[in-house]
Amino acid sequence: MVIRLAQEQDQPFLIREYLQHFSPHMGEAERYARQHLQVDRALLLEEQGFILGLATWGARDGIRTGLAQITGLRIITTRRRCGLGKLLFQAVVEDMEAYYRERDAELRRLFLFAPEETGIFFEKLGLAKISLVQDQRGLQRHDLLYVMERIGADRE
Repeated sequence: MVIRLAQEQDQPFLIREYLQHFSPHMGEAERYARQHLQVDRALLLEEQGFILGLATWGARDGIRTGLAQITGLRIITTRRRCGLGKLLFQAVVEDMEAYYRERDAELRRLFLFAPEETGIFFEKLGLAKISLVQDQRGLQRHDLLYVMERIGADRE
């Protein structure tokens, strides 16, 4: 099993992922793929050439703020509850820290919006639930805002 940064050859996968999970609009799917290959980052969890999971994230408000957002974290349905989500999340945090370090900055805080039903997963990973955002993904589809502080707690 390997976790790797998405490359140009993964563009068709990213497009399919968008079409399946977000919208049937091809132009938006292509923009999503470009965004995660050229600006934000996408990590793929792969086993024997088969993609089992995807995590996407991006730096927010300039690198010096130390703020990063996880914009997606998915494991294929048949492999959920096997520890792969935790493995992928840990790889994302390591990638964030390396990304900031390479740019002479520090990852200070990461945040994400997650569907209400996935809350326990993120709490087990050490994220703090900050707020309920009602109707975030549609009527009666609420999100929770989660935050994880990366510096300060272990340094102060």
